[in-house]
Amino acid sequence: MNTAELFSKLSKLRQQKKGTKSYLLKSGYAQKEAEHVTEVFKTAKDSRDFEANLEDLLKDTQEEDSGWTENLKFTEKYVYNKEDDKYVFHLRAADDFVVLPGATIRGIIDNYSNWYKSPSSVNEICRNYRLPKSYFNELKELLGLTHNSEPVSKEELMAKSVNQLAEDILEKKKFQLYQKIQKRDWRETEAAASKWYNFVEGVYNPLETLLKSWIPPKYTPVRQTTSKKKISSKALVVGLSDIHFGTYANPENSFRKKGASTEDVVQGVKKYAEDIASLLAGRTYNFKECVITSLGDILHTTGQGFTTKGTPLSHDCIKEEQFNAAFDTLTKFIENMLEIFPKVRVKSVKGNHNDFGDYVLFKALEAYFRKEKRIDFEVFQSDHGLFKINNTLFIISHGYSAEYRGHLPSGGKARESYIANLFLANPEALMNVQSKVLLTADQHHWEAKEYAEFEHYMLSTIVQGDKYAEAMGLNSRAKQSCFVIDDVGVSEILYSYPN
Repeated sequence: MNTAELFSKLSKLRQQKKGTKSYLLKSGYAQKEAEHVTEVFKTAKDSRDFEANLEDLLKDTQEEDSGWTENLKFTEKYVYNKEDDKYVFHLRAADDFVVLPGATIRGIIDNYSNWYKSPSSVNEICRNYRLPKSYFNELKELLGLTHNSEPVSKEELMAKSVNQLAEDILEKKKFQLYQKIQKRDWRETEAAASKWYNFVEGVYNPLETLLKSWIPPKYTPVRQTTSKKKISSKALVVGLSDIHFGTYANPENSFRKKGASTEDVVQGVKKYAEDIASLLAGRTYNFKECVITSLGDILHTTGQGFTTKGTPLSHDCIKEEQFNAAFDTLTKFIENMLEIFPKVRVKSVKGNHNDFGDYVLFKALEAYFRKEKRIDFEVFQSDHGLFKINNTLFIISHGYSAEYRGHLPSGGKARESYIANLFLANPEALMNVQSKVLLTADQHHWEAKEYAEFEHYMLSTIVQGDKYAEAMGLNSRAKQSCFVIDDVGVSEILYSYPN
C-alpha cells in the first residue's frame, strides 16, 4: 500500500464521516503511528502534500535500520508493524486492506520456498493458512514469491544477522530430516507389527484350516412336529445378536456381580430355542417360514484372543474349542427351528470381533445342512445384507465394521440419513414395499426407533455379565429378540431372556 492509496482511502472515510484513526488501528498501525498519520492527513492539501509531509515526519523519527520508522515499515506493496508483528496489504481480491500476522507471512514464505526440496503447493498453503486462493495469488505477487525465493522474509533479513539466519535454516533442515526418519521408522514399525500379528494368528487359524480340510458331519433330516396346523402368511424373524461364544467375565470384577462364560452362552442359546417353541405353541396357526438373522460377533475372538483390529479380549476358549461350541450349539438351534417351521432361511453378516470367523462358521453350517431341502442359507460377504419378507424390505448389519472405522451413527439426523442411504442404494428392491426395517447389533443393548420411511431395531446381547455394556453404562437386560412379520410389517416383538 503506497501513500497515494492510503490518502485516497482516508479521504473516503472523511467523506463518510468515519474515523480515520480507528481505521488505521484496525489496519495494524500502532497507536503512535496512527496518531502521526492522522495529524499529517488533517493538514494535507492533496496526496502529494500528504506524501511529502509524511516523509518529513518519518525522517524525523527514523531509526538506525534503513526503511524503518519507529515500529512501522512502509514499502510500495505493504506496511509492516514491527511492534504488533502484523502485515497490512491492500488486496484487490478483498477490495480492502487485509491484516495478517507476521507468523502467517513467514510461514507462507518458508513453505513456498524450494530451499528444503519439498515446497508446499498453492492448495496446501491455502488450506493450512485458511486463505482464499485469490488472496494468496495476490500476496505472492506483492511479496515477490517464487519457489526459488529464500525461505525468510525481507524483514527477517533486515532484523537478523547472517549467522542467525544460517542457524535458523540449518535447524529447519535438521527438523525435516528428523521428521522423515520418524515417518520411515513408524512405517517400519507398523509393517513389523502387522507381520508379527499375522504370524501369531497364522500359527494356527482353525477357520482357514476348516475351509481347506473340514468335512461336515453326517446330517440326519429333521421332521416338522407342528405340520397339522394351518399355515398363515406370517413369518418369524429370529435375531442372533452378539452371542460371543468364547467370552469370559469374572463376576468379582463386575459392578453388578454377574459373570459370563461360553457355557452360559451355550445354555442361553438352548433356552432361546425353547422359548421360541413355547411362545408359538399356543397359536392356532403355523408360520410360513422362519428367517434366522445372524447379526455378527457370534464368535468372540480371533485365533489368539483378539478382535480383528487387535484389541485383546477376556476369553475362556479359543481356536477349535470356541468354533466347535458355536457350531454344535447353532446346529442344534437350527434343527429346533426346523422342527417348528416348514421352511427356514438363514441370513448372516459379519461382526467386528471376528468377521472372517463369523463368515466361515455359517459357511460350515450351510455345508452341514446342504442336503436339507427346507433350509436356505445366504452368507453375506459384505457388512450388510438385504432381503424381503412379504411386503417388508429388511437390511441387516452388525453396526460396526471390522475392516474400517465405519459404524452406525449415534443418533439424530446423522443416523436417519445413514439408514435412508442404505435403502436408497438398492432402488430396484423398493418396488411394492410397504415397510422397511433395519436390524443392527454391536452396542449390546436394545433400541427401537420409528422414522418417517423406515424402522430401526438395535438388538441386545445374550451375554449376562457383559463388561462392554457395563463399561458403557448400558443397562439393558441381556436378551434375544424375534419379530412377527405380517403383510404390512412388524406386528409383534417377542423376547427371550437367558436367566
